[in-house]
Amino acid sequence: MPTGWIGGEPVFIPKAKPSGDASDDGYIANFLYSLESDRTDFVLYDARTFSGTPAVRLRMPKRVPVGFHGSWLEEEHLQRHLARHAGVA
Repeated sequence: MPTGWIGGEPVFIPKAKPSGDASDDGYIANFLYSLESDRTDFVLYDARTFSGTPAVRLRMPKRVPVGFHGSWLEEEHLQRHLARHAGVA
């Protein structure tokens, strides 16, 4: 992690069509917050190599609070969840 940045809770995102041993074929997603610039970046690291350089780095338009939690759902699971809870207030 870059100096001066704080990481949130990392989440594993599997590739849509994994190759070989699928247990690490994907990405580690995280939100990084800069204390100095008061900004947040969303990063994806390759889960197989876990290089110190992210495969993707996106600046968020607004600060994401440190400690933000998230989960990764594939489209099929999201649709099942939405169907199960449709109309529930």
